[in-house]
Amino acid sequence: MLSPVTSYKRWGQEYVIPDNLENIYLQLGRSSLIMAQLINKISVLNTDQFTKYEQSSKKREFLDKVAKDFRNSEKKFLLQISTSNFELSQPNSPEDQKKLDFYTQIMETYYLKMDFITELIEKNKNVNTVIAVAQTMSRVGRKTVDQLPDIINGIMEVDQIKDVSLIREKLTELTKPLSLDARDLISAFSPIETLKISSDQIIDHDKVPQEVLEELKRNKYPDNLGRIEKINFKDKTAYVSSYLKEYSDRLSDYVDYFIFVDDNQKIISHIELRLVTDGLDAQKPYHKDKPNHGPLYFDKENSTISAEQVLLCLNEYCQDRNHLPLYSDTIMQPVVNSAWEKLTEQGYAKKFQEDIRNRYVML
Repeated sequence: MLSPVTSYKRWGQEYVIPDNLENIYLQLGRSSLIMAQLINKISVLNTDQFTKYEQSSKKREFLDKVAKDFRNSEKKFLLQISTSNFELSQPNSPEDQKKLDFYTQIMETYYLKMDFITELIEKNKNVNTVIAVAQTMSRVGRKTVDQLPDIINGIMEVDQIKDVSLIREKLTELTKPLSLDARDLISAFSPIETLKISSDQIIDHDKVPQEVLEELKRNKYPDNLGRIEKINFKDKTAYVSSYLKEYSDRLSDYVDYFIFVDDNQKIISHIELRLVTDGLDAQKPYHKDKPNHGPLYFDKENSTISAEQVLLCLNEYCQDRNHLPLYSDTIMQPVVNSAWEKLTEQGYAKKFQEDIRNRYVML
């Protein structure tokens, strides 16, 4: 009769089964599960499951701890892999050989994934880059494991690319076998961090910061503040007032008035997003399905948000709410025009002719 299984509570210690092969299966399965759970936790770090890690510094602390724990147990993992590969070279029953091969492949797969993610953490890569890579790694299963080295090498190559169009092309190709939406991964490796909507909620007017409320009331339609939303674009926050603005029987805009605030709820920027919805001119090519922005107001010297980031936030909102890209106006302030030029150079947008003027649209 087999002696009882001994159990320990600490991560670095093991359950031990006297039967050699059964013990190998147990160790490989347990270590694979540990690494799978770590990868999964990293991949959902930006979701509501981890509100205590909402601040980037907290996420960084969590990632650093994960990397340290993995490296502390790395020798043990490699020994387990070495032991299982040795047993594979020994005469075993067909059933045991099949089980050994299965557990060894799973263990090697999770080790490769976790080693790559840990290397990114140790290189101090952007938190959202690490999260996006973990999301990709979590989609690599037994059917696609043969492509894991190519995916890892491809991501390492992408890390050296600065042209967003090339990044988009490379990552879309890499993630195609995984049936994975490449947008988060593309955003993570882009030269300018795109700012996805992480949360939004409609709030009562009396819960809006006083400075923001006063600015909204100073807008052209102070008696029509309409619905106000608080929207978080990762680490950027905006209050958005939405209402209908009627110019004449020829034109009516649905307006989203954005006011961006810093961590102290002080205004750092505001801008109007417009989408023509009604009127005799609504079907003209300049207006139809082309949400565009008004002038941008912000303190260039002291603001914690750039003109490029504001435009990227507006585009994310347009894509999320209307499934349409953001367009520029044809007459813009120099700072906004420069921002569109920068976004175009880096592959986020393109320039085109609208009548006789230059105009831009997000890709």
